[in-house]
This record gives sequence, C-alpha cells and structure tokens, in this order.
Amino acid sequence: MDNETQGQSTPPAVEAPKKKLGIFGKLAALWKSGVKGKAICIVSALVILGIIGAFSDDEEGGGGGGDWNYTGEYFDSVFKGFPKDEGVVYQHLPRAVGAFGMVFDDSYLPPITVMQATKKGNLVELEDTDRVIWVETKRRYEDDEKLDQGYYIRRGSMEYETALGAEKRVPRYVEVTDKGVLEKIKKQAEETAAEEEKARLEAEAQRKAEEEARQAQQKAEEEARKKAAEEAAEQGAYELDIPIKSLCGFKLGAPPSQVRELLQSDDGMPVQDLVGDLDDHYDRVTYRLAKPFRLFTHVTVHFEDNGVGKHLSGVKLKGVFENVSEESYLAEAQATGQLIVKKFDIELEGRRWGESLSYRWQHEKESIKINFGPESATLEFEINYGVIGQLDSAVKEARKTTIAIDANAGADDL
Repeated sequence: MDNETQGQSTPPAVEAPKKKLGIFGKLAALWKSGVKGKAICIVSALVILGIIGAFSDDEEGGGGGGDWNYTGEYFDSVFKGFPKDEGVVYQHLPRAVGAFGMVFDDSYLPPITVMQATKKGNLVELEDTDRVIWVETKRRYEDDEKLDQGYYIRRGSMEYETALGAEKRVPRYVEVTDKGVLEKIKKQAEETAAEEEKARLEAEAQRKAEEEARQAQQKAEEEARKKAAEEAAEQGAYELDIPIKSLCGFKLGAPPSQVRELLQSDDGMPVQDLVGDLDDHYDRVTYRLAKPFRLFTHVTVHFEDNGVGKHLSGVKLKGVFENVSEESYLAEAQATGQLIVKKFDIELEGRRWGESLSYRWQHEKESIKINFGPESATLEFEINYGVIGQLDSAVKEARKTTIAIDANAGADDL
C-alpha cells in the first residue's frame, strides 16, 4: 500500500466501551490543564473511537521493506523537530550508556512513553516535548509503559480525523525486527564507530602535535626571555670604594652570575635561574648557603637595578635553632662578632635587648649587623642606599651619544 494512502482500523467492539468508561474522567481533567492536555484528550478520544488509520509499504512489519538509511541518531531526536526522514533508522536506548560502560538512570535521557496502546500500534510522546508520533511494535504495550530499546524506521505517516472533525497527521515509525536489516545496521554501526574512532585518534594526534608545538614555542619564548633578562642583568661587577668588599663570599656590587654559585635551592640543588627568581619574588627568596657559616645556613640576597644591570647591594644570612640555652647562644653571638672584628679590623658596637644581643658596624657607605635571639640569628651585610645608584647614573651618562651635524646641513632645504 502507498505511504500517502489513508487507511483505517477499528478496535474490537468489546474493548472500546471499556476504555471509554475508564478514562473519560481523566480526559476532563486533562482538557482543563492547558493546550497540551487538550491535544492529548483529542488524540485519546480518537483512539477510543477507533478512527485512526494506518498505511505502509511493508504491511508485514519488521522494517525489512523499502529503502533504509542508518545514521546513528537516537530516536528521541524525532520529537525535537520535523525531519524529512522517510526510511531513516533510529536507535533507541532507554538507558544511556556512557564512558567505560557506565549506565545512567532513565533521567539521563528523557523516556519515550506510550500514551495510548492499541492492537495496531502506539501513540507515544517524549517527556518535555509537545510532539506525538505513531510507533508500531512487535510486542503489545500498556498505557504509560516506556518504549523498549531497539531500532525504529520511519515509514510514512498516520492520518486521522479528530473528534471535532479536523484532519490530523503524525509520523509513523515501525520497530525493525528483520534479522537481515538488523545485521546490516550492526555492520554499518561498527563501520561508523571505526571511522569515528579513526577520526578521534587523528584529531587527538593533531591536538597533541599542536600542543607539543605550542609548548615548544612557549619554551623557546621563555628561554629567549630568560636570556634577554640575564643579558640585561649581567652588566659586569662594580669595584666599590668601600672598606669591606665581601663577606662569606658575597661581594657587594657583583652581578647575579657571581652570586648564584653561592646559593642552593631548598632541595640542595644549584640555583639555575637567579634572575628569574629575583624578578618573580621581589628579590626576597630564601636560599640555602652552598657553604654554611657557623649557625647560618640560609640567606636572602638583594640586587639594585637602575636600568644598567643588577648589582648586589645586600645579603642577610639566617640561622634557626631551638631548645638552646641563653648562655650558649649569647656566647655564640660574641664569638661571631669577634671573628668579624679580627677579619676586617673594625669595631662593633654591642647592645643587649632583653634576651637578644646585637652588634653593629656603620660606615658612610656600608654596614654590618648581627643579631642573636632565643631561636634565631641574622647577619646582615649591605651597602648604603645611593652608592650603586651614583655608579649607575655615571654609566648611563657615559652611554649617551652626542649630536654631530654640520652647522650648514639642511640650509638648501629651508
């Protein structure tokens, strides 16, 4: 029978009266509930009255007759539009299967529900949509049951006349049960899955290649930035006119490269990028001393930078201890001070503050400060503010160029 030829089928006379008596009360409530309720009432009434007709080009069912095309789409998609899909096969999965075979509950995909079940087929709907379709299945359903998983093919339309005399048409789908067709669908699905997996692997390889290229570019840019920063920082050491030029290997006025070898990272490894640390942490990173001095095991370094390179302007050695008697750490403070006095032939001014003992030497261009307390000790060695700045200004002035144009140049252009 041609797909565009209207047909009609009437349920057995015994069934119709029972359905009328059983659902008219529900129809009245639905009619008052709104537009969708009225639509359901009309369709329900048509089923009761037995005036729905079916027509198809494969009357024996099974989806085996006529051309078909499996695209891999899910059956719920037909409720979300009005596709021209004659011969298209859809897959229906009441329960969605995700990655690694994980099965989600029915709420993951809205269920397709049988509104009205008849001998010829079923009027079904999808939750949260307003569209109704006709589905013919192998097994008999009851009202409000969920449609089983399987494959369903579009085969023409279902035409009917409503209780109010209006002509209506809904799409008609048939459950595919033909073994030959199902085997072909399975094979096509496997081929499609293989193609999709191939495309996914190719896309993943492309993404990986692009990511590697991006990382390589980023690394190259970072290396270039580091190199430029190091070149900018490394402008040579200043020979400062000061009494004490270095302490524990730290020479005031030195560039980062001459300081880095005196430092270690927290894991005891040599420092690789001192310039980057200085830029990122405001010159206040605490390092290990490559060669500890008495109780002092860590240090912070400070560089002054006025646009002509970084130059060491101060260091602060640090030591930490606990559960040490006051007598012993005060004795250690005195011993440290005496070593510095002998080494540099200077005088230290001592001062007691409660449980702490401090020493200080102040010169017009630099200073040394020692402080010991109950749990920690510091030894500071720094140049006074402005000393390096004056040298930087002199370098900038020396780098200036002069304008040397002949006094008569441009006279002809006036």
